[in-house]
Amino acid sequence: MRFRWDNKKNQLLTIKRGLDFEIIVQLFERSYHLSRKYDDPEQWRAIGWVNSSLITVIYEEREDQDGPFYWFVTAWIATKTEEKLFNES
Repeated sequence: MRFRWDNKKNQLLTIKRGLDFEIIVQLFERSYHLSRKYDDPEQWRAIGWVNSSLITVIYEEREDQDGPFYWFVTAWIATKTEEKLFNES
């Protein structure tokens, strides 16, 4: 799968939360919890480990001339509720 994001949003994410979409792609290399976050636009929530942190990322499934890709919307350190969801899945 391919991943894309807005570079300005990524810079803000790095400053505000110490996270980086370039590293967050690692979340999809292991087991993760997946659930629908919103219907319009359709967005997904993935919760999984990146290095030693449990991360939540919101993304959309999009497509361009080269095929499908995940468009990262935002990310944060998983909340206690999200940690419970991850552990139950």
